[in-house]
Amino acid sequence: MSLRDNNQNIRLRKFGMRSRSEGAQGMVEFALTLPLLLLLVFGIMEFGRLLFIYSATFTASREAARYGSAAGDNGTGIPHYKDCQGIMDAAINVGSLTGIQSASIQIQYDDGAGNLVQANCDLNMNLPGEGNRIKVTVYGNYAPIIPLFSINPYQIESTSRRTIIKDIAVAGMYLDTPTPAPPTSTPGPGDTPEPGDTPEPTNTPEVAEIGISVVGSSFWQNPNSKQQWIGKAEIAAIDKSNGSALQNVQVSWNWSDGYNGTGSCITGSDGKCTTETGNIQKSIGSVTFSVTGATLSGYMYTDGPQSVVIEKPAD
Repeated sequence: MSLRDNNQNIRLRKFGMRSRSEGAQGMVEFALTLPLLLLLVFGIMEFGRLLFIYSATFTASREAARYGSAAGDNGTGIPHYKDCQGIMDAAINVGSLTGIQSASIQIQYDDGAGNLVQANCDLNMNLPGEGNRIKVTVYGNYAPIIPLFSINPYQIESTSRRTIIKDIAVAGMYLDTPTPAPPTSTPGPGDTPEPGDTPEPTNTPEVAEIGISVVGSSFWQNPNSKQQWIGKAEIAAIDKSNGSALQNVQVSWNWSDGYNGTGSCITGSDGKCTTETGNIQKSIGSVTFSVTGATLSGYMYTDGPQSVVIEKPAD
């Protein structure tokens, strides 16, 4: 064998040894990085499950409160706020994939200022006064499915409140249809009209006007934490001609500039009605309440929109 052949064999042996060495090094590197890669993948999966359960719990409480605060009934004569099973079904339909059941739902009622007036949902209950709110709390449970993390199972809680709309009254003014006058005869060419009495002008009856005034106030939803507050507007309706209070006036209104909402209320025997916002974050310093119209049979409202700015309560 020549010297050239010996050199070629030596190079081939060195190349084979280097290839086997590089392959073993790659396997060691893969074995070292695989646990970190799996940890990252499983961590993303667990975080996604946690986010999904939280979102489903939050949405379930919101949908249940929205159903329970709606006007009207469920089709069988039961008002929505008394339809306990319907309220729970609204939450379960959203959160069924996360294990939310009837036992995970709590339904309560407060007076709009956070004071509890009914501790549970009851078909035979009677809520006092106006401005009551339904309070729905939904509990969701999270537990990791991959035993690579030392995370203990814990409970996710979401609470939603909405003002109950019991009735929506529609009022208007009845207008009489004028009776057409009988046709008058046209005088002929030879007829000379005889002078008659000139009709006296009739007095057009005056329509009474509605006067509206608004007083705004605010209070903390929870006086201890002072994280959210509620705006309140009291509307008073009077007869402009004599200043007396007007009952059964339907007042239309809206909230803006920090809180949005529209609706109406009907004045009581004292000529007043009230409305409140939902929970407003502490970062919002004020909201605007505007009266957009008022109706009562035999009366008219000509003052146009009236607005009042309601400030956040003092800390």
